[in-house]
Parts: sequence; structure tokens; C-alpha cells
Amino acid sequence: MYKIIDAAVCEPSWYSGTGNYPLLKGVGFHYQNIISAVKYLLPQKVYATDMVGGPRQEYDKEGNRVYSDIHPAKWWEET
Repeated sequence: MYKIIDAAVCEPSWYSGTGNYPLLKGVGFHYQNIISAVKYLLPQKVYATDMVGGPRQEYDKEGNRVYSDIHPAKWWEET
């Protein structure tokens, strides 16, 4: 499956490896180079509305400005 996906988009490439856990040895996994993946995703127009990386203003229920991380846990929970 990963070879078919890799051939379809050409970039970024998939890599594979194995990991050993205390109770389970030889667990296979697949991964991509994070820098290559980000370089591929950033110019994709289809994801533009879902990407947030710049500063944004946040307010509480009363309309008061609050300062927090870009994506607090509550935001991920609601999303």
C-alpha cells in the first residue's frame, strides 16, 4: 500500500523500520521525513483553510481578550 501511495504522489517518500518493546519485539512501522512532509503539505491549496500557524486573537465567553497557546487542548477537543 505504501509503495502505491508513494508512487502516486512521489514526494515525500515513505520509510519503514522495526521497533522493540519490552513485551513485543520486531514491531514494524512506517514514517516520513517530517521536513519533506511539511514542505509537501504547505503549498497544498486544499488544506489552506485548515492550516493555522500565525498569531490569532482569542476571547473568553464574556468577550475579554485571553492569551494562550496557538492550539490549546480545548480547541483540539472541539475540533
